[in-house]
Amino acid sequence: MDFESLKCVWMSSGVVEYKLCDQNFDCDKCAFDKALWHRPEKPAAGIAPLKDNIIQDIHNSIELDEKRFDCSFISSHFVLRKLYKNTYFIGLTKFFWACLMPISDIKIDIEKGFTAKSFPGIHLSKGKSQWDISFPFNTHLLMSMSDQFNENGILNWLGLFEADENEVDFLTVPAAEYKTYSQKYINELNKFEFSNEVGITLNDGGIPVKSLYHYLGEKQFAVFIEKILKGTD
Repeated sequence: MDFESLKCVWMSSGVVEYKLCDQNFDCDKCAFDKALWHRPEKPAAGIAPLKDNIIQDIHNSIELDEKRFDCSFISSHFVLRKLYKNTYFIGLTKFFWACLMPISDIKIDIEKGFTAKSFPGIHLSKGKSQWDISFPFNTHLLMSMSDQFNENGILNWLGLFEADENEVDFLTVPAAEYKTYSQKYINELNKFEFSNEVGITLNDGGIPVKSLYHYLGEKQFAVFIEKILKGTD
């Protein structure tokens, strides 16, 4: 089948800009067709709740970070749990991973051995976007855990690292302080509008948008993640 033959009748008639048929052209059973026949004068009412649900999931992740036992945080979205002197489990916060969900399509590379502070030690890529993340202190990777996802698809720890505890203690903040810091990015998200990129379905009866990546669109998503990593507003 070519693109033209997959167009929904509403797209072919010019009523909607983009919609491909996923019902084998059985319009009588199509929820999207029924919604358009009975559509209100105002824009689709389902858009705002959908936006709110995505942001709520990210907000919930901040609450989960706050409840992490025996952990400390760094404003650059690192979470640490001390194992013994100068040895730590180090990961990225649940808030950060929630912004990147789903992380099944993220490539994660961690520099082996010693990495000096301010030099990229973690490399993430999603679609055409990629980010190099620096540790704010010198680290030495003892064991990578970048493939050990939990049952919810979250990566709790990047690995086990050696780091000078004096450097670490100077930079870490309590969970409550990190929560306040992260909250400002929730406020930032409320300013964004839905992506209008072709192929992204919102409230059209197709695949629902469940991730920030699709909600913002690739370009705005990359900009937002860059803001988080740099700590800018």
